[in-house]
Amino acid sequence: MSEKDNVRAEDFTKVSDLEQIRIDKVEKMIELGVKPFGERFEASHHSMDLVKEFGELSREELEEKQITVSVAGRIMTKRGKGKAGFMHIQDLAGKIQLYIRKDRLNELEFEIYELADIGDIIGVKGVLFKTKTGELTVKADEYKHLSKALKPLPEKYHGITDDEIKLRKRYLDIIMNEDVKDIFIKKQIFWSTVRNFLLEKGFLEVETPVLEVSAGGAAATPFATHHNALDIEDYTQMEFYWAYADYKDGMELTKELYRKIVKAVMGTSKFTSKGFDIDMDNEWEIYDFETIIREKLGIDIFNTSIEEMSAKLDENHVTYDPNIGYWRMVDVLWKVVRKDLAGPGFLVGQPVQLNPLPKRLEEDPRKVQQMQIILAGSEMGNGYTELNDPIDLEARFREQREMSEAGDEEAHAHDKDFVEALRHGMPPAFGFGFSERLFSTLMDRPIRECVLFPLMKPINE
Repeated sequence: MSEKDNVRAEDFTKVSDLEQIRIDKVEKMIELGVKPFGERFEASHHSMDLVKEFGELSREELEEKQITVSVAGRIMTKRGKGKAGFMHIQDLAGKIQLYIRKDRLNELEFEIYELADIGDIIGVKGVLFKTKTGELTVKADEYKHLSKALKPLPEKYHGITDDEIKLRKRYLDIIMNEDVKDIFIKKQIFWSTVRNFLLEKGFLEVETPVLEVSAGGAAATPFATHHNALDIEDYTQMEFYWAYADYKDGMELTKELYRKIVKAVMGTSKFTSKGFDIDMDNEWEIYDFETIIREKLGIDIFNTSIEEMSAKLDENHVTYDPNIGYWRMVDVLWKVVRKDLAGPGFLVGQPVQLNPLPKRLEEDPRKVQQMQIILAGSEMGNGYTELNDPIDLEARFREQREMSEAGDEEAHAHDKDFVEALRHGMPPAFGFGFSERLFSTLMDRPIRECVLFPLMKPINE
């Protein structure tokens, strides 16, 4: 089947006038012997590499050196008529200007240039120079068409305003918004920093199931997954286990990790998120669960009542389920306090009823050896000294089952397989986990905007 047949094989009965003009240009290219969807092209530089390497040279220096480069990218602007014109193309690194002259190209190349539309992808080889306004530009000696855009890009100044369309057509969002592309470049840096840090510390990387049949590890309402209905958010998570360490060791390790992450991603120890100005190099706060709730709300969590807690939540205009039970209501009180904590800091001293998996504190058995990292009013990491006593854990799971039967939706499920594994012996260990919610906090954006291709409900045609 020829390329022309391929063009006609698609149903173009609903195309706009602008699209039809582009389709006609495809046919014209084929007639000229040019492949409308191109072939390989070898670029010598990315746009910003040229700016960094040669941007400081004067017009005279560039004229003397006659530096030949090749670049490729998507046409974002095109202006000029007749025998000369300017373009800006966009690549991974940014934009670079091109200068096209009829007397520097062969006849076919210039004809193909005249057929070019904004959105097309091209490659150019030429000599660097600076315009009168000082803009670094490639004067084209060779022009190669690489791919035809059959649909026009969104209008530059209005772009895509519908959030749903932005997520469904992320490719357009990335083309039109430099900051969106920058997010995903930073996200790659984020996860590679985490991976490299842990590998350098001697950890072994393993893959784990994305979905589990039982939830555990943190206090949160479990979700049942129905992928076809797309009832859940999809995002990446990371956990590690550190044998022979405890939660205090973990606090020092994760502090080092988080500082390294922020500096790698943001280029500095400082960032702003949710209205908080945060400096990771500051001394980290220690928030004791019992103490901070008493100081902020006047509630003694070990000597209160559901009625007193309900009154305090009503006083703070908090929406909650009055039937959630004593300890889950304590957790709601903590969330009221948490939203005002900037961090960086660690929450410690959590009641055993809120997490059955850590070891108890020897100095206060009502509490567990747990730490949670607090940033911008949220928990951004959860770790604890693992409870490796199967007898104690079995008893705690029974207590959690009673809480669940009493209406606590966040109570931990009874994980019989985990208890069975512990019966074979597990060393003392610190376990820690976090998700890319940390990354979305650094970007100060909703997590859904920080997932490149989030799950979306299918559109019924």
